[in-house]
Amino acid sequence: MLKRSLLSIWILFLLFVGCKKFVPGELALPSQPNLIKYCWQTFDLGIKDKNEMTRISTIQIVAKLTARKAAATIQGAEFDSKVHTMRAVAATLAKLYDSTAFLALVDYTDSPDFIVRESVVQGLVRMRKIYGETITLSALKKMDKFVDSIAVDTLLYQKEEIQLERQALRAKIAMAMTTLKNVKTGNVTKWRDAYNTQSVSGKGSLIYLAGEIKPPDAETWLGERLRDPSGYMRSKAAEALAKFESEKSRALLKTVLNDKDEETQIAAASALLQTDEAMAIRTLFTTLTSLDEDIRVRSLLTLGNAKSDSAKAKIIPLLRGLALDKSEWIQIGVIGAMGSLGDTASIPFIESKMKDVSPDVREISVSVLAKFRKDAMLPTLLELGKDDEYSMRAVAVTNLEHIKYPENIESKVIPFLYKTIKYDTEMLVRVRAAYLLMILLNDKPIEPINKGMN
Repeated sequence: MLKRSLLSIWILFLLFVGCKKFVPGELALPSQPNLIKYCWQTFDLGIKDKNEMTRISTIQIVAKLTARKAAATIQGAEFDSKVHTMRAVAATLAKLYDSTAFLALVDYTDSPDFIVRESVVQGLVRMRKIYGETITLSALKKMDKFVDSIAVDTLLYQKEEIQLERQALRAKIAMAMTTLKNVKTGNVTKWRDAYNTQSVSGKGSLIYLAGEIKPPDAETWLGERLRDPSGYMRSKAAEALAKFESEKSRALLKTVLNDKDEETQIAAASALLQTDEAMAIRTLFTTLTSLDEDIRVRSLLTLGNAKSDSAKAKIIPLLRGLALDKSEWIQIGVIGAMGSLGDTASIPFIESKMKDVSPDVREISVSVLAKFRKDAMLPTLLELGKDDEYSMRAVAVTNLEHIKYPENIESKVIPFLYKTIKYDTEMLVRVRAAYLLMILLNDKPIEPINKGMN
């Protein structure tokens, strides 16, 4: 009996010792090549996750890494027919600049979705120098030829909308062609005439595309849209003009700083903040008095982009006056602006908001404090990285990027990120951890890792 009891104790001891190495706090760190491999495996799992928002977020996060590997990873994944995922894939590929992304977009030229094809048009034009304008023009002509191949999708479009969507797509293809050399000038008339027959959303998407691909004389055309009776169209035109960053666009934007539409005012002020700061700030102070809470929050966050000391001297006292506003969204705007302006004197106030009843207020407070306090915030971030709420864990993991001391990064941050990849129950948190881990492990462009490695 005694022998049996001793044997039981010995077995329990062995089990305890044997299990000890699997405790997360004592997880052995793999080699750097294996860590990188695990990160890419995490991205692969995120892209294939059952949750569509997780898939979309993973696609967008992967795109921040090297263009070639990101394009190959996104292209190589097998997606279901979820339309929002496919739109995210096409939009993400369109923002890259790589031959793999270009070829992947060519594969989507016959997509059954109009928005996917719009992203293809935008991406092909952006990357036209990779394979040359002849191949780009050939792909655009093929798209134009097969616009009518898009069948009616009753889940996304009403039957009567299909014809307008086809016209809009043809107009976008024609606009894209005008950015290429030796293309017939008739395409200019084609897309501009089509604009007048479009719905509100169709007109807005043409204005957006003009800002993205900048067809010939687009600034003049967009300037005319600033006189549109619709405040929505004027605001979209102002946002598009802001992307040109030219003297002509800035002169046009100054004309709408006092527009009746507040979104138009904010779009113009945001674009002019770096070159005509005093003028832009006066406009933003006016929009801060809006009855629309969203307008006030956007005004606050835009004011956070001010650079001069004189501007900050005017804005920071205003922010402190709004700090006790009862609206959680105003508080979010105030804290975000304080962080952008570097108002370190606001740290005690922001620390108090870490206990706010609103999770959104708590999360932005953590982000701003991490930016201000850097390594001093490390113990708090590591603790919040184990929070019950996955959104707070995601915020904590993301803000570990502010840790700067090499010793802290090597001994605490990297091991914590690895444990998160291995053990966190939420895929999005694991993906964010993998992204930051990749950044920390690579001081140069990331080389492709075979997806098939185990």
